[in-house]
Amino acid sequence: MQSCWSDRVREETTPPESDVDLGLYYRQDNPLDVQALDRLASRMDDRLQTGLVTPISGWGPYINAGSWLQIAGREVGLIYCDLDLVEQTVGECMLVVLFALNEQYWMDEKGALGATIGFSICPERFIARVETVFAQLCMNKAALVDAVSAMDELCSEVNALAELILGGN
Repeated sequence: MQSCWSDRVREETTPPESDVDLGLYYRQDNPLDVQALDRLASRMDDRLQTGLVTPISGWGPYINAGSWLQIAGREVGLIYCDLDLVEQTVGECMLVVLFALNEQYWMDEKGALGATIGFSICPERFIARVETVFAQLCMNKAALVDAVSAMDELCSEVNALAELILGGN
């Protein structure tokens, strides 16, 4: 499990009444212990209530669940996501665009990354770069920041390729 505090908590321009978001990312094969998380949340929350944390899938497929806490008078959003689903979704979006640009049929995500090796329209070292991004997601905060930056760069390159091929249509 990885956690990331929102950068808003550190910004000097952020008003003190702003909320703080804490993201917890987990893998399907190592799910969160929601009951233990609820016990911790109830001890930390100013209201000392139980039942503050929703079960996995309590909020939907992408932001799976979480809680709204009040800690030391500040609103804290506890948000958890399935990292496997996040990786799949981000990867699929770029892959669908690359398949379309290369006039290839998109069937599903299985084997799609490997299929890009033969694409004439594709960012340089695409497969290696995507694999590096996904490997960095569970390391530490600095690696996560690097992964987001690398993914942003890849998305920009795919967008530029689309603009070039489609001519802004």
